[in-house]
Amino acid sequence: MYVPLVVALIVATAVATPVEDFSTATNLFAADIYTEQIQLETGNTVVSPFSASAVLALAQSGAKGETAEELRQVLHLPHDQTTLTAIQRYHELFNESKSVFSANKIYVNEDLKLNVDFQQTASDFFGIGVENVDFSRNEEAADTINKWIEGHTSHKIGDLAKSSSLSSSTAAVLVNSLYFKGTWTNKFDKTKTKKRDFYKTPSDVVQVDTMFDKNHRYYIAKSDVLKATFLAMPIQECLCFFIIGLPDDKDGLDLLEQRAHEVFTKRDFVEQKVNVYLPKFMVKNDIDFTEILKKLGVTKLFSEDADLSGIVDQGGLHVDEVLQKSFFNVDENGIEAAATTLLDATWVSLDQDTPTDFVADHPFVFYIWMNNVVLFAGRVLDPSQSAA
Repeated sequence: MYVPLVVALIVATAVATPVEDFSTATNLFAADIYTEQIQLETGNTVVSPFSASAVLALAQSGAKGETAEELRQVLHLPHDQTTLTAIQRYHELFNESKSVFSANKIYVNEDLKLNVDFQQTASDFFGIGVENVDFSRNEEAADTINKWIEGHTSHKIGDLAKSSSLSSSTAAVLVNSLYFKGTWTNKFDKTKTKKRDFYKTPSDVVQVDTMFDKNHRYYIAKSDVLKATFLAMPIQECLCFFIIGLPDDKDGLDLLEQRAHEVFTKRDFVEQKVNVYLPKFMVKNDIDFTEILKKLGVTKLFSEDADLSGIVDQGGLHVDEVLQKSFFNVDENGIEAAATTLLDATWVSLDQDTPTDFVADHPFVFYIWMNNVVLFAGRVLDPSQSAA
């Protein structure tokens, strides 16, 4: 994993900046979609709220009327255009990090004429490409989309677009991609990885490959309200952390997930020596954001009444589907994650002789935190259920 070496990068200010406003909005959206996703997925899961938020914010910038307002409310965006500045800044941070690679694209039916100003906004602020496609040639269209996805996720994700779901009546397909590969600051010794107990429930135990790192400095935050302990593990070459929310009780994940908005937020961490026990795991899943967004209140976007007149010069455009395919792998070297769809805190160094044990031996939530925003979020219920 990577570890940010500059922990005092974020400085609190009296007036929120566009980046702070957008990070707050994205984290609220992260909690919303995580809450909806775990209702649909009964096992391990991972989602990239940032990737989805970025491409939907682009759609919002080209929407008008009720369509724009629904998206703005669900994405928790401000009424002004500061979102554009914030997203542009995050793309700059990604390019500087050498660990995070973001790419998004919107494919539009070739019979629709794209608005010149919209294409310029997509390119300048979002780094997003907009391309006309002949969806009537559905197999070729699906192949075009999937090759783009593979090329932007180090071939970790493919076959997201299905030819069976594309036709001449398809108006648009939004694709979002986020690839992350990081090395732990404190690397795990592979020789210390061994089978250890993991409690899926207090009475259901499986043996899983569990990594161990002894007596290194990490960042700990305890929450009496959430009845959980949070461990922040730094990652090299980017100002980001892998954060685990571990319930105090082996059956305490439900409480944590019921209060997701209090999980994916800023908190005060203290620096401590920690003995870390962390299972290796891999999660991969497909997410249809279409139904999730409808549940959250976005309906106009998917109807024939959608007003996306800022995207096309003529009417008739609506979005058919918003899809995301995610991949997340944690091992001794670090994290590799992809999705197609730090701590603004008080850093206190403690004088401490005896390290704290952090034993992730029961279900937990996790997320990647970069510059105060959630890039990936998920949960592990059973590490032995590795993705194929």
